[in-house]
Amino acid sequence: SYTISNVQATHAIQGTFAITVTPSTSTTGAASSISATGATLNGTVKDNGATTTVTFDYGLNTGYGSSASGGTVTAGSGSTAVSAAIAGLACNTTYHFRVDGVNSAGTTNGGDQSFTTSACSYTINSGVVGGNGNISCTSPVNYGGTSTCTITPSTGYHLASFSDNTVDKLASVVSGSYTISNVQATHAIQGTFA
Repeated sequence: SYTISNVQATHAIQGTFAITVTPSTSTTGAASSISATGATLNGTVKDNGATTTVTFDYGLNTGYGSSASGGTVTAGSGSTAVSAAIAGLACNTTYHFRVDGVNSAGTTNGGDQSFTTSACSYTINSGVVGGNGNISCTSPVNYGGTSTCTITPSTGYHLASFSDNTVDKLASVVSGSYTISNVQATHAIQGTFA
């Protein structure tokens, strides 16, 4: 309120108004589309009257260390769902993340959330040198899992050599079967028939 007392002349009253801008409101959501090496980080950002730049912080702990763009929320959009797809993560690993909103009034960080990437998966490659039989192994195999290789010689042939990552394993083949337990890496199985 403004009061003019003892008015004795014409007065011209003028004023301007501005939108009151407050820092955005940032809420971290759950991660989605989680794979062995990637995920989509989700959140909600309310602009609170000013265009807001969105980023997601992520890392192995709440110190984060990496960030990804979540785009921009235009002034007046209100509460808006935001996301960022990230890749290059380690398998079977827990990551922490949060959404951040930055506008002309300041920065707000959403709360911490976490997710664990899918189990590591390894390929078991098998091959036969010279033909005369077949070797097939279950593949891919998750970290710590088991792969069974089935060895089938052609009629009139037998398994003459068998290796796992170039290490001789012929003596480990039992009744046409070879088992790799506690898989923690890719394997290259190779055999010959005579």
